[in-house]
Amino acid sequence: MKRIFKTWTGLRSALLVFVILLPSLSAQESPVLRVDIIRVSTTDGSISSFTVTDGGSSYTSAPTVAITGIGTGAPATATLDSYVDSIMLTNGGSGYSLTPTVTIAAPAGGSTSATAQATVSGSAVTGIIVTDPGSGYTSVPAVTITPAATDPGTSATAVVSLLGSVSTVTVSSAGSGYIAPAITFSGGGRR
Repeated sequence: MKRIFKTWTGLRSALLVFVILLPSLSAQESPVLRVDIIRVSTTDGSISSFTVTDGGSSYTSAPTVAITGIGTGAPATATLDSYVDSIMLTNGGSGYSLTPTVTIAAPAGGSTSATAQATVSGSAVTGIIVTDPGSGYTSVPAVTITPAATDPGTSATAVVSLLGSVSTVTVSSAGSGYIAPAITFSGGGRR
């Protein structure tokens, strides 16, 4: 991991800009470049806010946020803005002669809902293709497979797989004594 930072100071606060280059998880991936901006109060060294300008990609869960360096007491958590990456069929059901409707629950907060289409062969659902991944999912949505009105098809089920990027980092307590803190993300089950 390589860290590069620059500090600008004013009368009441310092603005620290960190560029953190994280090594990739596999030889096929390029390194992830992440720029994090941290506002630090110079009166007591508390962390007032984070602004994420590049949240990375392909996280399967929110990464752990670590604040290191001089200072203490500012735990932070990352929140993902996720989209539907794939839908895995868990049961193809039976009796389908027409293509059923696939409905993916909407994300909280009015973001874009994902859409998908089922494929049928031999009276069973054989696959589901994501036609629009949506955005703004913070938890795995339910997926419902509904047969056409006159179709006797039944029992097809599926589960959703999400991927996402870090959209926000929230500090639950501002802490104190921070001088040029370093921020890193780890984990998050990246693919």
